[in-house]
Amino acid sequence: DNYSWTSDYEEQENKLTEKVKNKLFQNIQNGTTNLTTGGIGLEYLVKQLFECEGYNANVLGKAHFDDYGDADVYAVKSDKFQETKILVQVKHHSGYTDDWGLAQLRKIQDDSSYADYKFVLVTSALIGEKIRENANSFDVNTMDGKELIDWIFEHLDELNIETKTKLGLSLVPQIIE
Repeated sequence: DNYSWTSDYEEQENKLTEKVKNKLFQNIQNGTTNLTTGGIGLEYLVKQLFECEGYNANVLGKAHFDDYGDADVYAVKSDKFQETKILVQVKHHSGYTDDWGLAQLRKIQDDSSYADYKFVLVTSALIGEKIRENANSFDVNTMDGKELIDWIFEHLDELNIETKTKLGLSLVPQIIE
């Protein structure tokens, strides 16, 4: 019957998608993609994802902030009623991320000229509960590697072919049996 075939198809498709997501998560953590090394490739990926969300985004230079305060991506979106400005610290880690990225954002938060900014920590690693709670208490949003993969898949059709190729994502159709 048609319903059975459709649900079987969806189940197979979901399994395949999860397999690809898990492999991409591993590849990004292990640095086995063709993204530029040293974390900069991940920064440009995050910049592109913000652009998919309708933001104007830039990767910031390493000397943009004083002291140890640091953010890698600046994203801004404006409409008739508000302007949303976001500073993002991007960490290319495996395993679990530490609290260094949060400390770097906290240092920027201490500067009153950034009082109207939102702050985000994005990592390719997992984020432990203690760091999430700490970030939350300082009004810093967090996105771990699994959430990053979901964000990539949410905008897969909008990412440019060069980015998809660097991530190793093939665009070859598959027959699900």
